[in-house]
Amino acid sequence: MTDQLHRVRYTLVFLWMLLPIHVGAQTLEDVPHPGQELLETYCTVCHNLDYVEMQPRLTQKQAQNLWANTVKKMVQLYGAEIPNRLTQQAIIDYLILQSERFSAPHHASAEEDADISHTQTNFVPQ
Repeated sequence: MTDQLHRVRYTLVFLWMLLPIHVGAQTLEDVPHPGQELLETYCTVCHNLDYVEMQPRLTQKQAQNLWANTVKKMVQLYGAEIPNRLTQQAIIDYLILQSERFSAPHHASAEEDADISHTQTNFVPQ
């Protein structure tokens, strides 16, 4: 009987060790992307973040082109004060990651070779 009890105890301890401990620990999803804070800091000076959510579903390549061109436009044409290229790239990377997440099922999907130039944000910051 004692051997069986020991086996049960060892099994329970082993299973307990396999369970993740979440008290005070962060999971990967809890850690924000570096671009998130930068986006919220630099982009919301002039507008809200609804423009991210309003984009159609895009391929990875289309999302890369859209967000790179949009950030470039904000800096060059509208004077967005994003301090350097590394900061701009972190924002672009974050926007690309969010493109799929924010694409609502009812939005149209763009074909791989579709012209998406008209989908670029065309608002004027206030």
